[in-house]
Formats: sequence, structure tokens, C-alpha cells
Amino acid sequence: MKQETSPLRYSMDIVWDSRDNIFVVGIPEFTRCHTHGRTYEEAVRNGREVMTLCYESEIDHSDQAPSPHLYEATIKTFESAQRETRGNILAAVEVIPPYSMTIAWSSIDEVFVVTVPELPGCVTHGTTYETAIEAGKDAIRGWVRLQQLDGLPLPRPREYSEKESAHAA
Repeated sequence: MKQETSPLRYSMDIVWDSRDNIFVVGIPEFTRCHTHGRTYEEAVRNGREVMTLCYESEIDHSDQAPSPHLYEATIKTFESAQRETRGNILAAVEVIPPYSMTIAWSSIDEVFVVTVPELPGCVTHGTTYETAIEAGKDAIRGWVRLQQLDGLPLPRPREYSEKESAHAA
């Protein structure tokens, strides 16, 4: 009997690789499942595609796929802070630094939660991977703009490393 888990609720880790000028996407639930894209949007599209292929391969070979990693906290605590960073503050940041994003499904809120590991407290969500990435980009813009307004330095984006490559392979 085949397991009925949606392949589109698995997590994605998106990390910048400056050597190849791409975002590398890993699917933590499938250690051998990874891809890349030149933009966040392309990385998510390719991530969804490879996620589905890995899911189908796992089902074909073992009749069972791993359970999706779930986001543990509720996003409701972050909504008011997110609303405050919208508007004119976001418009001032044209170029988004290539910060990494982690996308995980929240079964409590029934949304994809995006965290930006390099930016403390930078959390948002979307109902699809695509809307989550757009919200993630907005959250990064807001976080960066607030740092700029306060005259504070920006953290360096996390770099994709060979260690992550070995984990993803």
C-alpha cells in the first residue's frame, strides 16, 4: 500500500553559491535531492520539480517516503511585526543580498514558513512555495532597510560549502 504524503510539503534550504553565481536548493528530507537556480524563483521552481521526482522515486522503490519536516512554532506571533515592515521601507531596498532561506510547512497554520538564518527574527510565510519566496524577499528587504536606517552593518550571506554539497549528495 502506497503512502499518501503530498510531495509539495517538504522543506527547502536555499543557499547562495558565489563560485557558480547560483542558489543551491536542498530538500533535507531527501539527502540526495538537490538542484539550483539563478534566482530565488527559479530555485523554487526547480526545487519543486526535483522534490516531486525524489518523492516519486522513493515511493516507487520503497512504497514509503519520509515525513516532511514541520515548522514547530506558529506564525501568528510574527504577523504584526511583518505588517510594520511593509510599505515605504521596502521600496528603498532595490537589490536583495543573496541570503539563504529555509522553507518548512506549518501544519498548525497550513502555510509555508520562511526563515532567513542569517537575519535574526526574519520570518514570514506564504500559502505556496512561490508566495513564500516573494514574502521572504520582502522580509529580507525590510530587515535590510531597518538595519540601514539604524546605521547597523549587514551580516554576510551564508555561502554554500562543500560540506553542504556532501550532505545534499
